[in-house]
Amino acid sequence: MIHIDDGVLRAYLDDELPSSEAAAIRSHVLDCPACTARRNELGDAAGVVSSALALLPDRAPPAEAWARAHAS
Repeated sequence: MIHIDDGVLRAYLDDELPSSEAAAIRSHVLDCPACTARRNELGDAAGVVSSALALLPDRAPPAEAWARAHAS
C-alpha cells in the first residue's frame, strides 16, 4: 500500500488542499491505520508547537537588547 507523505498530511491538517484532494486523503486515512497514526502524530506535534509559540512574547526584543544578550 502506498502511504501519504508527511508534507501532504500536513497540508491536509492545515486545510490547504483542494476539496477533491482532501476527500481522497480523508478516504485513504480512514482505510489505512499507518496513515491514521501518522496523521495523529503530526496533529499532536502541531498542537505542541502551537502551545509553545503561544508562550512567546508578542513582539521581539529591541535590537540593542538582543545584541547585549549575545555579546558574551
